[in-house]
Amino acid sequence: MPIKIFFNTADSEQIEDIAELHRNSLPDDIPTILGKKFLKGMYAVFAGSDSEIIFVDENDVGKISCVAVFTHSPEDMSSRILKGIALNVLAEVAFKVLTTKSLREYLANLFREIFKKSSPLLVPEIVYIFVSKESRGSGIGNAMLRHIESHSNKSGIHKIYVKTLYSEDNAAIGFYRKCGYDTECIKLNGGREFIYFSREIKHTAKQ
Repeated sequence: MPIKIFFNTADSEQIEDIAELHRNSLPDDIPTILGKKFLKGMYAVFAGSDSEIIFVDENDVGKISCVAVFTHSPEDMSSRILKGIALNVLAEVAFKVLTTKSLREYLANLFREIFKKSSPLLVPEIVYIFVSKESRGSGIGNAMLRHIESHSNKSGIHKIYVKTLYSEDNAAIGFYRKCGYDTECIKLNGGREFIYFSREIKHTAKQ
């Protein structure tokens, strides 16, 4: 099925389905650990933003098989997530944050970014890309990357980034390299090491 694009629009049911696939696909991701309400709040922020785009691929029966989140403004995305999530949701996860070192570091990093005037990576970034267990190995992840690159080309973007956890058993590292992404740097983010990849966007000549 054609890839759907949610830009400044998405209903609550779509957001819930996307958040559920995120939770099942990325169990060690900090937003997943913070809980279902935090995830739904985060995707509500993405769906209502002028800066983020959610790309969704569905299988033949209408079930979501792959999701990607692309941001045009990575330098202030974290602060917009915090500002956009309802206070009652943040209060609900407060106990987890206070008792878990990795969560404290994650939120401390978000608060630091609120007051940053700039970011070292001032280019559009693929924030997330994940595939359902049933669809892994089908090539949909590669197809999603190419779709994002096509969007970037049409938008006049010259370079995009994507990051993933830096660990020997992270298959995503080999995936991005296989898809033609170049290693840019390795840096700490929220107390964890991430490897950043980049790809130059080749622009097609206008007819």
